Amino acid sequence: MHALRGAWRLPAAFLALALGCGGRSELEVPGVAPWLGGEDATAGGGAVEAAPSSSDGPSSDHAGPEAPGPEAGEPGSTMCPPGCCEPADAGAVDAGRTMVADSVLGFSATQGQCGWSYGYLPAGAEPFTVVTIFTTSQYPTPVWEESTTHPPWIVTFASAQHPNETPLQWNDRRWTSAVPGTVFIQGHLAKSDPTGGDGIVGHIRVADVEIWSATIAYDDTVGVTFNLSADVQVGTPIDFLVDPKTTDLYDTTTLTAVISR
Repeated sequence: MHALRGAWRLPAAFLALALGCGGRSELEVPGVAPWLGGEDATAGGGAVEAAPSSSDGPSSDHAGPEAPGPEAGEPGSTMCPPGCCEPADAGAVDAGRTMVADSVLGFSATQGQCGWSYGYLPAGAEPFTVVTIFTTSQYPTPVWEESTTHPPWIVTFASAQHPNETPLQWNDRRWTSAVPGTVFIQGHLAKSDPTGGDGIVGHIRVADVEIWSATIAYDDTVGVTFNLSADVQVGTPIDFLVDPKTTDLYDTTTLTAVISR
């Protein structure tokens, strides 16, 4: 367990873990039950290194059965891969839509599982850099991180992200689409740790084009919700980014999303 600078505390839905690394920020560890859905908003164990086919043949009453479509999670599938979403997610999206991704339930020890990858963008720009360390022992909940010593401070929890100040690195939780067409992106952005700092900026990009952003004050644990849509192809990346502004002190940030079509 990493050396503690402060004491454990359990306020409401969160556990807080203070990290004693050269006086840097506390890393607020969110609970595993995220807030999802809502109205549109415009502001507010140790480490481990780690498209359907078609036929042009003639149709007739005696034609053979159609070839089966892709399995859940395969390119072109309209279904969420097994274990990556739950029926309860339907309450977080509009009726008639099909869930294809959940950032919290899809969190795992394998990069790319459920379509999710974990890393950062240097100074907010490509290339996307995947982190290689997954640990279950350093924090109360599993994380992906760039290093087991800090800085750097790139750490990704199931429902939260922490960016890095020097060098500037925006924490990036990336979902790579397995479906074509219009998808709907709903979720929540808020500070997990209101102790100090200068706040963060959250960004959502589709194929490297920004479609939404919001600035969150250092002590804003209520935050904002988003309800967006975007056109994607199989393989299109959707990036959920946390930008530290000028300092990464106390920048642990709740950022959760569900994606449907």
